Amino acid sequence: MPAITHWPQQSYFERFASQPIEIEISPPDSPGYGERHESTLGEFLKLLSHPLPYRIYMAQFPLFERIPALQKDILTERVNDILAQGEVYSTSTWIGKRSLTPLHHDPRALTNLFVQVCGRKEVRLFGPETPRAVLKLGEGTAGNTSSVDVWSKDIGQGLEGGLEGIVEAGDGLIIPRGWWHSVRSTRDLCISVNWWFKLKNF
Repeated sequence: MPAITHWPQQSYFERFASQPIEIEISPPDSPGYGERHESTLGEFLKLLSHPLPYRIYMAQFPLFERIPALQKDILTERVNDILAQGEVYSTSTWIGKRSLTPLHHDPRALTNLFVQVCGRKEVRLFGPETPRAVLKLGEGTAGNTSSVDVWSKDIGQGLEGGLEGIVEAGDGLIIPRGWWHSVRSTRDLCISVNWWFKLKNF
């Protein structure tokens, strides 16, 4: 995947510096989504190069709709083979440091192909059968989002199990439809790309 070589270099994006984007801004210890703000790709990448008292994250952004030229960097034969198993709904790019996506499941019965381009992220997943009572739904920012911080030492009864793993540059992960998942990064620059697609015959 060419993006794994090119994207960690900030200079690679200089030609797209004026591209408007949206970013999330939140306190550094916030377990939930941040407030959305407008920026440009260049301004955002400059901010990421400095220590900040808050967390900034380009989350779930349709970068390839805005900059189609970047698609050639992430489409490989393996990716195309996986996506050919269904109908692609949308694609998003995620860029940040110390980022966090709270526990949620993807909507519309979609399967999620997640690829790590730069840096590393930790992932926690819980099956669709997870009792709704322990997820504290309705207290989150959306109907498919839990307010439980699954990264705390005491996450409460009913969520002790699940799956946990780490993805690094070049790793991919398929998150089946209906699975609850939370993703975070705790190190330097992280870039991820994902595709939501609906499997055939489901």
